Amino acid sequence: MPVAEADATVARAIGGLIQLCLETGIDDSHGAGHAAAVLHHAEAAVAAAALPLSEARALAVRLAALLHDADDKKYFPKTCRTYANARQIMSDAGASTSETRPVH
Repeated sequence: MPVAEADATVARAIGGLIQLCLETGIDDSHGAGHAAAVLHHAEAAVAAAALPLSEARALAVRLAALLHDADDKKYFPKTCRTYANARQIMSDAGASTSETRPVH
């Protein structure tokens, strides 16, 4: 995925996360502002990596950083094991299955 398209996907995911936080009353400690800060740190780490990441892997890292609390068990005990919120946000944002599959 080209960088501009990846940036657009992340921007749409940010919108989806903001909507989720507003709809469910997520407080600032786990809300969109916190997620944006984590995303910023992840983007800096990707940029500083000794070996460049593929565009797909870089997008996966960015989405994981952004959505790391989208299914936090404190707020979403029913989806914390399935990552339903994160998966839905990524799907709605246009991420492909290579960026959305869990890695264990």
